Amino acid sequence: MRYLILILSVCLFACNNKKEEIVDEAIPIDSAPAPVVSSKMLIIPGEKIGNISLGQNAGELESILGKPDVSDAAMGKAWITWFSKVSDTVTGNELNIYTTYKDNEMLEKVVRQIRITSNEFKTAEGLSTGKLLAEIQKIYPEIEQTGKYDLETNMPVTVYDDSESGIAFEFENNTCVGIIIHEKEKKVSEEYLSFHPDMVPM
Repeated sequence: MRYLILILSVCLFACNNKKEEIVDEAIPIDSAPAPVVSSKMLIIPGEKIGNISLGQNAGELESILGKPDVSDAAMGKAWITWFSKVSDTVTGNELNIYTTYKDNEMLEKVVRQIRITSNEFKTAEGLSTGKLLAEIQKIYPEIEQTGKYDLETNMPVTVYDDSESGIAFEFENNTCVGIIIHEKEKKVSEEYLSFHPDMVPM
């Protein structure tokens, strides 16, 4: 009888260990590692998107990106736009870059803000356009609503900003449609209003 109890105890111990091993091997969905993003497609808040960095000499942009499709310049400030081509008559995603003079000497223009709409660009955590507001809030819980534009349409765009990190998001119907990189600890609206002058600050 003693031997029977000993054998049952050993079996029970082995089963419990097996269960613990199975639990330890399980990886919760939320903790699964984000896919590695190449440097050419990486968004780094407060620093860069792809090959373009904040503070970069604006004179280098055309050699990297080609001739812009649109340039809206005034008083030493400019929003420069490149469109991806879906066809000869249809444009796709946008890349918008805001430039101003570097300092009061007004000798050099530099990049101040970068905006993209393509979901091919991602943060290290895998965030991109196309993500829901709730998904982005998990990574950037400090984002705050900073303004709205296109108010006369059925789908107004709401801008949320994490000013400390240097990243802002545009949402249409709770889905991200644009990402803006700007200087850390500075509100995106301080310069972004010149891109959307109809934006109503919140």
